[in-house]
Amino acid sequence: MTHFIRRTAPIVALSLTPALAYAQVDDPDQAADAIYKRGKELYAAERYAEACPKFAAVHKIDPGVGSALYLGDCYEKEGKMASAREAFLDGVRLARAKGDDKRRKLAEVRLAAAEALTGSLRIELPNDVPSGFSVDLDERTLLEKDLNQTIPLDRGPHVVIARAPGYLPEKLAKEVKDGTVTTVKLAPLMPDPDAAWQIKPLQVAGLVIGTTGIAGLVVGGVFGARALSTQSDYETHCSGGADNLCRASGTALYEDARDQSTISTVAFVAGGALLGAGLTLFIAGDEAPVSPEGGDQALRVRVSPTGVTLGGSF
Repeated sequence: MTHFIRRTAPIVALSLTPALAYAQVDDPDQAADAIYKRGKELYAAERYAEACPKFAAVHKIDPGVGSALYLGDCYEKEGKMASAREAFLDGVRLARAKGDDKRRKLAEVRLAAAEALTGSLRIELPNDVPSGFSVDLDERTLLEKDLNQTIPLDRGPHVVIARAPGYLPEKLAKEVKDGTVTTVKLAPLMPDPDAAWQIKPLQVAGLVIGTTGIAGLVVGGVFGARALSTQSDYETHCSGGADNLCRASGTALYEDARDQSTISTVAFVAGGALLGAGLTLFIAGDEAPVSPEGGDQALRVRVSPTGVTLGGSF
């Protein structure tokens, strides 16, 4: 046993294993030897479900070719071929790093045998997936590279959950058998009717600007109507529109109508521009990426009689 146990690993590594009781031993070598000895006893008694965690604890304390081979053999006896494959693969890697050709060849033989019996799962995605889509396999989130690929797994039931913000999760249970590939085809996720509407910062800005634009159009309409009414009153007070034929009140009405018409025109132009800018920001905001630095988003709007200016950083 001492040929693959070194005095470099901290005893705290045992705190995550079923062999916690041995963690009270001060010397890591002694702790590993005690765990290994107990593991061999359980292995000889064919209590593989208890023996394998002991060998795994030893391999975690001091990864070596011997501990990898013992662990892989135990997993094989327990019927966990994917776990055995991983242990033998680790043994090949460690033996190659040490230049141990004899045990490397042994580990390669065991690895090939385990691979032939290992079952796997292939998860196929739908054509279109929403933003934030993820897949969990047995309570661990898969990486993108694992999707649409075969994943070696121990035989038995496995649970696949597909999820995305704003959608109902899809949960599927599949039985994996040794030496076969089981395929899971995920259907498109259905929208969650109870999900709260998620609005992004740019969309908030779009709503504010768009609402301001609508208000501008309303103001333009009001002053336009008042300008028409004032113009009608002006024509009543004046004959032919000549100033020298207007009463004083008629001249005042003429000035009021002109001012109201100007306000109406500016409000219509500004309101239309703001409404268009708001719609653009709202649509663009739905696809806008979040800044990795998490910087503040700012929007500046300046309205003048000659136009509308938008600026800021997003």
